[in-house]
Amino acid sequence: MVMPVNKVVYGGETLIDLTSLTVSADTMDEGVTAVDASGAVITGTGSSLSEHINDTNNPHGVTPAQIGLTTEQTRTITVSTSAPSGGNNGDIWIVVSS
Repeated sequence: MVMPVNKVVYGGETLIDLTSLTVSADTMDEGVTAVDASGAVITGTGSSLSEHINDTNNPHGVTPAQIGLTTEQTRTITVSTSAPSGGNNGDIWIVVSS
């Protein structure tokens, strides 16, 4: 078994120093690998990135003015494999081809 290494000093110069890393398995998405402050390989057990990507409640608090809109507008975004049909003027339709 290989012992983890978290600091490499050569000729009195520190070449690698992982001792201040704060990453932990629960703060990384499931299946992602990294090293922790001890130099040990860890695998993510969390789902924070996936949850963030799927959060449609404006998690960053972006205002209409920040993206060039003068008033708030609600639009429907449809993702489908078929051609658009129906909807309202200004709706967004994304066609996905398989």
